[in-house]
Amino acid sequence: EELVTHVFIHELGHHFGWSDEEMDAKLEEED
Repeated sequence: EELVTHVFIHELGHHFGWSDEEMDAKLEEED
């Protein structure tokens, strides 16, 4: 389930033009 969320956030992030570094930072904040 976490993997699905991770992939979803990356897909959403690319849609908004976020970099992988920005997305990883967002994911770490949620934990």
